[in-house]
Amino acid sequence: MQALTFLLHPFHKVNRALQMAYLYIRPTWIEIGHGGVDPIFQRALDSLVQQEIDQNQSIINALIEPQHIADRIANQLILLTQVRTKRLVRFTQYHADELNKGNKRSLRKIYKHIGMVQNLRSDSRVLPVSNKKQRLIVAQKNHQIAGVSEYTNAA
Repeated sequence: MQALTFLLHPFHKVNRALQMAYLYIRPTWIEIGHGGVDPIFQRALDSLVQQEIDQNQSIINALIEPQHIADRIANQLILLTQVRTKRLVRFTQYHADELNKGNKRSLRKIYKHIGMVQNLRSDSRVLPVSNKKQRLIVAQKNHQIAGVSEYTNAA
């Protein structure tokens, strides 16, 4: 029995080395090959969706109240460059079947967030210099008018 274990020892070492290499290369492969969306649905749902929504919300909440035109331009640039929805849209495209079958609540949450970001972007150009709370209220009202019923199916 010991002879057999001794003979298999190099195989276990090679297997462990390959597994470690896979674990190190996988995040890069997901980032480059899949645009940051994990091809495994449950992993992507658990990590990507909530992480992107939380990151976008923290950026939106950190926007300063525009007192001057420079603040307004700075807020527009922040909304256009730092608040990203591309990965969420790609997630709905990659995993449309799984989302349509059993995760309608997650799908609504994603589309509601994307709609809110789009409304904030468009309202930041239209609204006069005012406080941030008023812009959020207007964006939410515009989103409620559009309705969530049209976002029941993924791409």
